[in-house]
Amino acid sequence: MSATVASQAVDIINRIGIFDVLVPFIIGAAAMFGILEKVQIFGKGRHDVNALISVGIGIVLALTPAASNFLMNFIPLVIVLAFFLFIALLLTQWVGLSPEFLIGTVKNPAVLIPMVIILLILIMIGFSGGLNLLLGYEEYSGPIGVSSENLTAQDLGNPAVLLTQPQVAGALLVLVVFAVISFMITQKK
Repeated sequence: MSATVASQAVDIINRIGIFDVLVPFIIGAAAMFGILEKVQIFGKGRHDVNALISVGIGIVLALTPAASNFLMNFIPLVIVLAFFLFIALLLTQWVGLSPEFLIGTVKNPAVLIPMVIILLILIMIGFSGGLNLLLGYEEYSGPIGVSSENLTAQDLGNPAVLLTQPQVAGALLVLVVFAVISFMITQKK
């Protein structure tokens, strides 16, 4: 039984299904609305069309268990990443660097592209067993994670399982390489 009033409230909210249905709907609809407003694919000032499409996408996202599970497992990772980025910005200001300088440096493709590749590699290493496994501190006892043949819909909702699949990791690295190549081709002066 929950000990505090706050934990009891969270337990009631969880039993109602707010975390399972409402949160994925809000996140999916808000993200899609922001993307549609930024891209303006249906024309300038078409907030009504953008809102309708966003609500539809949000409903589909909330009612699809695999997508909802993936989103609910992915949100903590994004929150932790945002926390570390915030701490990095505070530390750079403490050292004396301005945020504009840092953002300008990160926008440089020679800095951004290696950072994205290194981040993807670190995520894959972390999800597949971590540095202890790579450095030999832990014994390797067979395949890491769920094999492709035994994947279930629940496994597909877990980013840790999904990113450690060789097909997904390879596809991500190939997409990053093609993105780098296409960026370099289009940015030549």
